[in-house]
Amino acid sequence: MEIPTINDAAELLAHVLAVESEAGERYAELAETMDAANNIEVAKLFRYLSEIEELHADKVRNQASELKISLPEQRYNWQAPDGPESGAFEDLHYQMTMEHALLLARHNEQRAVDYFAAIAEQVDSEEIKAMATEMVEDEKEHVELLNKWLDKLSDADKDWNEDMDDPIGQD
Repeated sequence: MEIPTINDAAELLAHVLAVESEAGERYAELAETMDAANNIEVAKLFRYLSEIEELHADKVRNQASELKISLPEQRYNWQAPDGPESGAFEDLHYQMTMEHALLLARHNEQRAVDYFAAIAEQVDSEEIKAMATEMVEDEKEHVELLNKWLDKLSDADKDWNEDMDDPIGQD
């Protein structure tokens, strides 16, 4: 994962906003995909995660406003195909369980922890380091929340991805 050079609070908040907004959009897309596969329970979870990410994006906008920083909605060209907190479509399976969805979300949140920790390590400014460290702590809280949800689940069916239906296709 490429770590950008951050020079000021506006640049950091712009990155944070991009990470949170893109994660919210991706979870919404994953919810639609699960709805189409009639996996309603997992779709509902992804929709909820999307709402949480949008709340985080709103928090960043408010923080920028308090600091009198103007943040354009930017799209970043991440080194990887997706932003640090966005899940990949390749990780989806139409029969995925709640456990699998939570593990995917936890993986995404841990990537965000690692991303912001790397930013905090490389900056010289104590202000930027403190802001990035705050993001690390926020993302760690998300990882812990997902861990608590995972702890509440009963053992998942180990054959969750076996499809008993014959494929439908034309030769």
